[in-house]
Amino acid sequence: MRSTVNAPPLLSDDVVAPYADVLRASPTPSDDVAVVTMAFTRPGTVQSYLYALDGTPLQHIDHGHTDMGVMQLSIPTASLSAGAYVCRIVQGTDIRTVRIIVQR
Repeated sequence: MRSTVNAPPLLSDDVVAPYADVLRASPTPSDDVAVVTMAFTRPGTVQSYLYALDGTPLQHIDHGHTDMGVMQLSIPTASLSAGAYVCRIVQGTDIRTVRIIVQR
């Protein structure tokens, strides 16, 4: 699955020290959409890859260009069965992974 999702800045007071590596998925568990919050230390193109726990690739999303700072990335989960998944976020050479839990 390939789609484009906008990555608007996180407008909140919980922004941590400049460009600290924030990475979390919410809500946990998710139903239709999981939101991954993370901090980017530089602008660049961001992609996410969702995998089943056995390593089977399920989704690829090109989130487009993001700015520096804390951002939120939407990961659609409506088509997934209940269970745990691994989401890999890639920006240039930076790779982060976060667990996403889906409940039905």
